[in-house]
Amino acid sequence: MSMINNILLTGGTGFIGTHICIALKSHCGGLVTLIDRSLSGGIDPHLDYVLIHAAGSHNPCTDASLREGNEGYAGNLISFLRRESVRLRKIVLISTTSASSVSEYGSSKRKVERIFLDFSKSRNIPLTILRFPRVFGPGSRPYTNSFVATVMHLASSKGEDFTFDLSSDDEKDFFYIGDAVRLIIGEVFNEEGGGIREVMGTFLKPSTVIARVKAWTHQIRQGYYFHHDSKIEKQLYAHLCYCLANGVIEVSGRTVNDDRGSYRTILANSNIRQMALVRISHFKERGNHYHQSKLELFSVIEGVVLFHWENLLSKESGCLTLTHEDEVSIIFPPFFLHRLASGKGKDSALLVGVNEAFWKENDDTLRFG
Repeated sequence: MSMINNILLTGGTGFIGTHICIALKSHCGGLVTLIDRSLSGGIDPHLDYVLIHAAGSHNPCTDASLREGNEGYAGNLISFLRRESVRLRKIVLISTTSASSVSEYGSSKRKVERIFLDFSKSRNIPLTILRFPRVFGPGSRPYTNSFVATVMHLASSKGEDFTFDLSSDDEKDFFYIGDAVRLIIGEVFNEEGGGIREVMGTFLKPSTVIARVKAWTHQIRQGYYFHHDSKIEKQLYAHLCYCLANGVIEVSGRTVNDDRGSYRTILANSNIRQMALVRISHFKERGNHYHQSKLELFSVIEGVVLFHWENLLSKESGCLTLTHEDEVSIIFPPFFLHRLASGKGKDSALLVGVNEAFWKENDDTLRFG
């Protein structure tokens, strides 16, 4: 049995862990067993597992609770694995670049790494430690583990005029959750241990992030979508759209009629990198995928289309029905699974705009089923 089919995951309800669960489902639909802090879970003693350790404490009240949430839990987990004779074929440990710092948090994370290094060496289990910089993206929690999430929360709740007091404006390294999960899943497939890997992020000043978010918030509230420049800005923008939208985005168009017919504006002031004409045969479906950072716009130009969607992070879902007569287009933010079907037993056609050109090898689009 392929190792990807048997995963043990700690921290599965946290920010990174939730995204790992989603990605594993879209990659393989395999068995993922969550281990919570009570160290319970349905572990089959006859199966070989890959352990992904994503649990940890980021911002506890005291140094004691920090140590208990990190090296304390790691030690208890290792004791549990020994006691239950869990068969492991590899370990992937999610750590942080702060592990090389002199802070109390860094010291705590280094001790976790040492616990796993000693265990893997004693059992001859391949181990990869991934040290990530500041990971951001949809699902990260404001005021706890992400400066970016806090800024996005302020933008979505207060608009572009929000204030944020910076204690320092030194450049900091940021890394998008989609890229982080791709590295993690890649290590799950790699049967060898990779040692300690320092993952490099993109350095930005916090004031630059705040200024960009304020400008984008103003544009989005005016109905202008699809703006981005560099890769990191596209990812920050995707995070903001997810926070501001809080659901599927409906964009109203404008139609002008005269004796020649009609002219309909679908999306103005956009930065669409690819436009496609898509046809859906009756009783057929398209899509059943989600994007990690792309935004995708749909406008029905023929027939009736049913848009089935699910927010993979909040688990909310719904269905929208649009016809070619509706002056509304639909934008799906990142991490919204969407599936399209023709309605009323007839073929349909749509114009589809994307803020990043699609190619077959593009790993931003992940399919379900």
